[in-house]
Amino acid sequence: MARKPPVSPEVQRAADQPAGPRTEAVSPYMLAAARRGELTRSNTTAGTEGRKAVDARTYQRRQAKAPAGVTARQATGHPKGTDQLPTVSYFRADGTYVVRQAVTRGEARRINRVNALSSNLVQNNISEREYARRVRSYKPLPNGDRFLSDPATLIASWEELRAAGEDPWHYESGRS
Repeated sequence: MARKPPVSPEVQRAADQPAGPRTEAVSPYMLAAARRGELTRSNTTAGTEGRKAVDARTYQRRQAKAPAGVTARQATGHPKGTDQLPTVSYFRADGTYVVRQAVTRGEARRINRVNALSSNLVQNNISEREYARRVRSYKPLPNGDRFLSDPATLIASWEELRAAGEDPWHYESGRS
């Protein structure tokens, strides 16, 4: 097996510097050292410029093997972030139970925040007054739906669903 070239002191010094933000491009000097084989996972430390260059080189190799238009992550079997969107459920202001598919991740986060409050209300972890105050303060969803802020109606609707054998807090992340 061929020996790896020794790491020059200048490269080692530069490689040991703390890494900048992820969005900052990898130094061409460091990337060239990784391509030559001077910098490897075994002679760099996580969180340094050297490791950032080694990881970038690994990604470039994977990207070169992937078909055109597919990221290295997708080539290993992961879906694109927009391929599968979450499915969530909530109680609308008029008391109807809604299951929505393919909502954005931001909408899903907002809906699940209200569902967590609803769950806390049902479990008596927060007062009815606190629940109503907090839910009323939320803006409507982009489709115009407002959340159910009446605690008595929420508890009654929740009990009906539980009696019917349904899970009132339905959530599917959309990720495999």
